[in-house]
Amino acid sequence: MPTLVTNGIEIMVVPKFNPSESDVLLERFVFGYAVRITNLNTFAVRLLKRRWEIFDSLGTIHEVQGNGVIGQQPLIEPGQVHQYESWAFIKSEVGEMHGAYLMEKEDEDTFWVDIPAFELIYPGKLN
Repeated sequence: MPTLVTNGIEIMVVPKFNPSESDVLLERFVFGYAVRITNLNTFAVRLLKRRWEIFDSLGTIHEVQGNGVIGQQPLIEPGQVHQYESWAFIKSEVGEMHGAYLMEKEDEDTFWVDIPAFELIYPGKLN
């Protein structure tokens, strides 16, 4: 499970291939991913924005940006955890994702937190 700590925020990501939403013949490989965000700081932070880069083995790079995660801008207190699940798709059997979250402290200072890179691998590719 890829895990990374940046500026006192620990990010862990667990990807999983989603066969029911995928169509190998149409080159649509859908992956779900669970994210766990732990605030290791002594102050609360609010997750304001997300930025993802999604790569596939065909050389395609897709960038996704937006406010918050799954329609929320969660406040994460010191020592607390925020978890959510989302999904992405690629057009090849192998790919990768990574990104960053923009966090805001109580004093309104902001900082970026890196999301560790993780692989997207169609299970049939392993055979």
